[in-house]
Amino acid sequence: MARSVTAIEIFVSGPSDVDSEKEIISDVINEWNNTRGRDVGIVFSTLSWADIVSPKFGARAQETINEQIGDTYDIFMGIMWSRYGAPTGASDSGTVEEFDRALTRQNSGKDPIISMFFKMDQIDPSVLDGEQFAKVQSFKKRCELEGGLYREFIGEEEFRVVVNRFIEEVVRRGTISTSQLSTELLDDNIEAIVYDDSPVTLDCDRQSDVDMGLFELNEELSSVTAQQVQFFDDLGVNSSASTEVLSTSSSEMESLVARGTATQSTLKPIIDKICASMNGFSDFIESRLPEFSAGNLRLIELSDIGLDISVDFKKNGQESSQDELFEAIEGLLPMLDSNVNSSRDLISTIIGLPRLSTPFNAAKTRLSKAQSALMTDILHLRERLNDILDKHRT
Repeated sequence: MARSVTAIEIFVSGPSDVDSEKEIISDVINEWNNTRGRDVGIVFSTLSWADIVSPKFGARAQETINEQIGDTYDIFMGIMWSRYGAPTGASDSGTVEEFDRALTRQNSGKDPIISMFFKMDQIDPSVLDGEQFAKVQSFKKRCELEGGLYREFIGEEEFRVVVNRFIEEVVRRGTISTSQLSTELLDDNIEAIVYDDSPVTLDCDRQSDVDMGLFELNEELSSVTAQQVQFFDDLGVNSSASTEVLSTSSSEMESLVARGTATQSTLKPIIDKICASMNGFSDFIESRLPEFSAGNLRLIELSDIGLDISVDFKKNGQESSQDELFEAIEGLLPMLDSNVNSSRDLISTIIGLPRLSTPFNAAKTRLSKAQSALMTDILHLRERLNDILDKHRT
């Protein structure tokens, strides 16, 4: 069957000391495309000069990069930490020259979305280049003065969450001048692609939503809310079980150490038990997250509809008729906050676990990524519901 999706191209730029962060962006994008892209109708792709630029002699190196990257990407994502980069002949840094080119496009009324990310991790003094670091701070100040959008982060897991939130925000905006892909799908493989360069507006409204009244809204909102609450209940059960395994296993290992009997053979069964628990928890999150994410999107849509309906009631002096609706929405916020804090605590615990074996490390990474994706969805839902409630109060 024919399927129309929106393709959004991201140019990722940054010096060599943030290569791991560039890989995280690619991971987040691939995860989005695989888990959300088909349902939402949006796919992302990344551009990086190291991946696509071919050597060219007789020209300035950065000029070759600029030429082959082009000026048609939709989003510029720049990352900096301790290094500013090397002079290009036209700028003090390749990243800054790429940033300036994107800014020039934006100032001329064209569309790249521009976002800078500044890594705040501690820097080993033995490798710190004071001049480079000072230039990074000066550029960051420039971003502030120009009113640019930038975010700070500490650690790879927080960066993963930050990038997920950024992607969600791009999707939430709903309109972006980009390329629309009309694709013919057969057995989930793309057979043909036709580009249409017209601006795309993402329209999530359905005719039934246009005709929806307060009664139908309350009924569906109650159903969707119950579905999401059930997810959190099930999540709590799985989280408690995983935490209990971690706690008892830690006690068992401490006991072995105290008795002087902690060997690879005595520790392995305990480590295997922790691995099984973490993988089981990951199985739960990964299998239920698509349904949970779809429920969140519907909850936001229904809340937006409720906001529209509330305007009519206010005009007729009947605000109390829909107060119950917004009280129900507001009642979700403490639960969302609690689950965000639980996810953060668990991610912190997982990161702090020692690197004991390859399966153990893989289970750690998998659960950490699953928790980060879940936390991103919850944060996005909380942010959107808060926005809707603020509009209702005013």
